[in-house]
Amino acid sequence: MRLTALEVDGCYTYDSEGPARVVVCSTGPSRTLLTDPTLVGPAYIDLVAQAAAESVSKAAEVDRRLETALAGDGHDVLVILRGGLTFALDRALARRGATPTVSFIGTDRGPEGETGLCYLRPEALGGLMAFGDIVATGKTVSLALRTIREWGRPRHLLIVTMAAASGVAAIQRALAESHPETAATIVVLEAVFQLPGTGLPGLPQHHFDFLRTGYAPTLEFERARLSKLDSLFEKCAIYDGGMRAFSPSAHLALRRTWWAGLAEDKLVTLEQLAAHVGGLGDYLLPYEEWRVRAPVEADEGGLREMHRLGRAAAEFARETSLDQYVTGLEPS
Repeated sequence: MRLTALEVDGCYTYDSEGPARVVVCSTGPSRTLLTDPTLVGPAYIDLVAQAAAESVSKAAEVDRRLETALAGDGHDVLVILRGGLTFALDRALARRGATPTVSFIGTDRGPEGETGLCYLRPEALGGLMAFGDIVATGKTVSLALRTIREWGRPRHLLIVTMAAASGVAAIQRALAESHPETAATIVVLEAVFQLPGTGLPGLPQHHFDFLRTGYAPTLEFERARLSKLDSLFEKCAIYDGGMRAFSPSAHLALRRTWWAGLAEDKLVTLEQLAAHVGGLGDYLLPYEEWRVRAPVEADEGGLREMHRLGRAAAEFARETSLDQYVTGLEPS
């Protein structure tokens, strides 16, 4: 499914069944976040905050209900402890002159994989409620929305996310179940990703990895990622955001180990990575055949430039061995 461009530059709508409006926003900070997997620690946290603030401002220009809620009195933020996007919303609202109350929840996994609360500190006053999360399957965000409902009815719900299609659908279901009468806006950074389906033999993956194959990107993000050969073939567009923020050494070690393992096992080629995780397979098609399958809407000049970039990246993957590519990666 393609995004539909809105009247504000870098803003798109994503059709998703449910009560919330879904706005996908492209900003410089979020494009950098999703094309530089070596960004960690304070640099990652600062960039997430910038991306959230700019994206919320863009979304408010196209969603009048959100604009009205942001301009009103009373702003609440929910922080999901150690989440990879959660800490951005108090900063985003502060940049708009608000001083929000901040509530906290902590979550953990039970023996059967269920998500439960392990910490709770509510402070919400019933104003606009904002929180952020990286959403693959939606278990944590669904728990957060149920918890917020127990505190009362917010004036407006604002959820800022990096998300897979299944995650957006899960948010919509949770809103319909827990907050059917509350206006809500889902702000997605850059793209609606896909999760792995049929695995590629020899490729270690998690079921929650965000892939760029068959996904719905903004025009700006698709251009940006195609020009970044040093991140185009990563196993996941974002990795574990909480680990990148709070355990940077662990994230960098995990990434190094993954690439080193691929190079050592020699079971996967760079060309296979390009098709399976990078979404480059279609770019090898002739332009006229590719343009009807292009992942974004653009004018003729924009489409031709995108096809040129994608084809060049796909041909690079075809002509470069995995050993050569791994050797050329910047140390992290």
